[in-house]
Amino acid sequence: MRQSNKMRIVLKKDWDININPPTDDRHVQGSFVGREKELKLLTNEILRRTSGAILISGYRGVGKTSLVYKALWEAKNKDKNIIVVLLNAAQLEAEAEQKSENSKIHPRKIIENLIRRLYSSTKDINLPNDIKEDVTKLYKKAVAKEFRLLENYQRKQEFSRQAIEEKAYEILLNEANIKIMIFLTSWTIAVALQFTNASLTPWTSLNKLIPLIFAFPLPYAINLWYRKKLNLKELKEEIEKAEELYEFDSSIGNLEFDLEQLHRKFKANGKKLVYVIDELDKLDLDQVIEVLKFFKNLFTLSDAIFIFIGGEEIYNYSERSEENLYYRPKEYTYFTSKYFLCRPLWSDLNKFFDEIIETKEIDDKNLELLKRAIAFEAENDFFDLIKFIKDRITGFDQENRPIIEIDSLSEDDIKKARFHKAITVLFEGKYMALNPSKWLENELILRKLFEHAHNIYSSYTGYQITDPDTDRVEDSAIRDFNLFLYRHGALNVQSETSATIRGMDIKIRTYNYNGIIPSEIPDQLDELAEFEKRFINTFKSFAEYIFALINAFRILQGQKELTHEEFWRNPTQYVQQIKNWGFDALSQFNAHYPVYNNLVSQKPPYSYKRDDIENRTKQIENHIRVMLHNLPNIISRMFVSLNAHLNLQLQNLQQNPSLFSGSAIQIRNALNRYSPLVIFKQDLSRQILLIYNQINAVMSVKNQIKDNAKTHRIVCFADRKERSVEGLHIIYINDPESMKDEIVELFEELNRFLQG
Repeated sequence: MRQSNKMRIVLKKDWDININPPTDDRHVQGSFVGREKELKLLTNEILRRTSGAILISGYRGVGKTSLVYKALWEAKNKDKNIIVVLLNAAQLEAEAEQKSENSKIHPRKIIENLIRRLYSSTKDINLPNDIKEDVTKLYKKAVAKEFRLLENYQRKQEFSRQAIEEKAYEILLNEANIKIMIFLTSWTIAVALQFTNASLTPWTSLNKLIPLIFAFPLPYAINLWYRKKLNLKELKEEIEKAEELYEFDSSIGNLEFDLEQLHRKFKANGKKLVYVIDELDKLDLDQVIEVLKFFKNLFTLSDAIFIFIGGEEIYNYSERSEENLYYRPKEYTYFTSKYFLCRPLWSDLNKFFDEIIETKEIDDKNLELLKRAIAFEAENDFFDLIKFIKDRITGFDQENRPIIEIDSLSEDDIKKARFHKAITVLFEGKYMALNPSKWLENELILRKLFEHAHNIYSSYTGYQITDPDTDRVEDSAIRDFNLFLYRHGALNVQSETSATIRGMDIKIRTYNYNGIIPSEIPDQLDELAEFEKRFINTFKSFAEYIFALINAFRILQGQKELTHEEFWRNPTQYVQQIKNWGFDALSQFNAHYPVYNNLVSQKPPYSYKRDDIENRTKQIENHIRVMLHNLPNIISRMFVSLNAHLNLQLQNLQQNPSLFSGSAIQIRNALNRYSPLVIFKQDLSRQILLIYNQINAVMSVKNQIKDNAKTHRIVCFADRKERSVEGLHIIYINDPESMKDEIVELFEELNRFLQG
């Protein structure tokens, strides 16, 4: 009798059966749960499209084929006219029997197997007779030449029995003999009528005419009729020969053309063909690419949908490389859309566990720990998940249902479960990107996290772990993962250094592993991830530039500088002031300030995902660059407003040929193409040119600048420091605080310059 203190889980009989393909009228069988977004996207695309090539790729065991089958079931429930044609790598027979130097595939076998599978998939489906006949005809044309020969022979023999008899008479009588017999018979009748004076009609004249008709016109007419019949027969035979020659012209081009025509006919009859070509990762990548290249038009343009299922290498092959970001490879257009499936989320796996469990005698907390321990062993891989669940089965009940029975959870299972929860909380709560274009990146992050966690789990107490020091997103995730484990007692910090990564000071730590995770992992990460810290720093930098410009203006007006507390108490009123100087900083500030405010307040959970935060960071970085590029415009307007009493003018150098002319013409020639702004007095006695980050061009005419310093000045906003000369003012822009001080000093010097 079973002990009452044991924990017991009974699985369904079909718990490990994969979902079946929708190729007949059976109901869906097997388990499929989760993948809701991916399922909706793919199902919708199958329903919307009438043609195109769709790539479903990903790491092995993530459930690519199951997703496609489930999407097809969902689509067929809404559109009964979908016809599914299944192929796999073995049936594709892409490898050439005798490879030529330039070819790794056998195109003829590929098109044959496409036609073969179409024929097999549609022969038991209720279709219009003409489509059935066309499919059968194309199938026989492609793969059964001997049958076609027999069919042609049989069709010729089915003209009629009369034709067979005529053929027998033709052996005995040729055409010349038949003509002689006709004429002799007619002449004999004519002579008999002439000499017997037979009265065939009541008219004497007509009776005299009848022998003459039998003598020549009648046999001649009979011969003409017979000759015409022979000509028609010969013509029919020639047509049959031509048709037979056409039927045997089953070249690759003709087969592909006929298949496209057949696709068009299916579509015209309201049917939608969906080919599913699975297990492409079992072929060499070069073979797959050559298949796609050879049949690109068939796959992407004919009136059928082709769904290709393969590994991540196919997805990577058709993407832009890091070395060539601006030009797409030719393989990019082989697919009309691409999906990359990363490993399933914990919510998907949890639903799968619940789906396959028939009954359970275990509390929810221990059940979740057991689920997570198994998921950690499988590294969120569906294929491996089945294997590790089987490892836990201890027996079967009377109904042959698998049973998992344990006395209690081991310390090792608890540790596995905590490692797994730490990974999923960090990844799903922070690092997971929602955009389909980032799904490959999701897989890379999750894979690296599992590899890193398994490396720590399988190590010994005191094992040393050092943070990676590169700027890859997966390395950022590992640094945050190590910090997460440190905060929950699994790691101790041994040493710490700093590295500048993407403009931010990052702590690179070396840890020692304690051998356990002593505390439970929370359901959400209550600290900022590295990419969130980078967003905060970037937004602060944006605000610091605005803060510096506002305070520079206040100092020059003789007002007291703002403190940071005063600025952040109501920042929008100060950001608005920048707009008065010709630059709109407020729209970007307002767009991102709520997110910044939420993150710095550190009140989780945060409702923002990594791709959203990273996009916001890029937008702010771009806006900072644009603002700095506009410093000549901002500073010139600020200066003119502060010196309104001087009635200064502001104009682009290119728009006024009188500016920087005469002795300063060399300066104009060197800088004119950069469209700098010029502040000048109406009498042109004082001119100030402002230019952004063209330090090399400016330094090339430094002698001319020095020679014209009494009447002309150059202000260059630069991202590097240079020694200045008389008449040249270089404002360093990489540090907002020093930029503020230099702007104040610049305005004071320019005021003295204007006063002579």
